[in-house]
Amino acid sequence: MASTACPPSTAGSVTGQSGFVPPLVDAYTFTSGMAFEGEVATILTDVTGGCDRFRRNERVRGETWIRLIQLKGWPNQPQNSTPLDWIAGRFEIGRVYTELDGSIRQARAYHTVFGNGCNYKDELAVAGSVAWNVIDTVAGQIAGSFDLIFPDGKVAASFTAPICSLVDCPPRPSTSTCIDQ
Repeated sequence: MASTACPPSTAGSVTGQSGFVPPLVDAYTFTSGMAFEGEVATILTDVTGGCDRFRRNERVRGETWIRLIQLKGWPNQPQNSTPLDWIAGRFEIGRVYTELDGSIRQARAYHTVFGNGCNYKDELAVAGSVAWNVIDTVAGQIAGSFDLIFPDGKVAASFTAPICSLVDCPPRPSTSTCIDQ
């Protein structure tokens, strides 16, 4: 049963940033889906406390994100439900990779800006790559780098993004709340 407060979260880091977005100061990762189909999503943000706000489903007015996503699955779903691990490595944006076991992977990246009412604008990266150097879901650590091209410009950085666990937390609200920074 979940407690009334989450265990402390660990802040991530963003280093060596260049490009058109404001300075990114925090990073966290979460996974969704099932063992045989899902995504690992890393959020890099220009506001501190990212994991804690994710746990409370809060959005900050004016906040900027870079979202890095690795998708995994089987091309013959739902017939195949063999579990898949996340894969470290470099992935070009938009390219579908077929692994030796027949599973498929894809990387996507988004530039997201939240407005005054926390409405948001998403831009999908049109080119570039994401390198996941470390994907250790047991230790709760994700690390890597990216070099991306969006319609508005280029952005690159390295990151360390701890997994933002919801275990032992109160249930995450189903609707987001818009807050000031």
